[in-house]
Amino acid sequence: MDEFGSVQFFVMLGEVIADMSPAEEVPHSVHWDQNFGWLNVTLDVRERWSKAYPTVDIDRELASAHQWLLSNPKRRKKDYVRFTESWFRRAAKSKLAHGGGYKDPPKRTGFDS
Repeated sequence: MDEFGSVQFFVMLGEVIADMSPAEEVPHSVHWDQNFGWLNVTLDVRERWSKAYPTVDIDRELASAHQWLLSNPKRRKKDYVRFTESWFRRAAKSKLAHGGGYKDPPKRTGFDS
């Protein structure tokens, strides 16, 4: 095995990158619009998010992020891919910190005192 930083390592790395087909590259252009919400959130993108953040409810967090963006017009983002990744990362950390996430409040039946 070539040592990292050696000329051979970078030659080998260049060959691997050159052999990659465009199908292996996974760019996605998730975008947000205040009138339409999240755009270009394909099934493939959702699957990658679900694999990367298995403890996160993707739909719920996208809805929360949408509301946050509506409520904070001066803090809107330009790179929504980065924004959503950061949002999900914080949501996953929150779930770990709070023992499985925030619980929904108990439903009131009308008989509660």
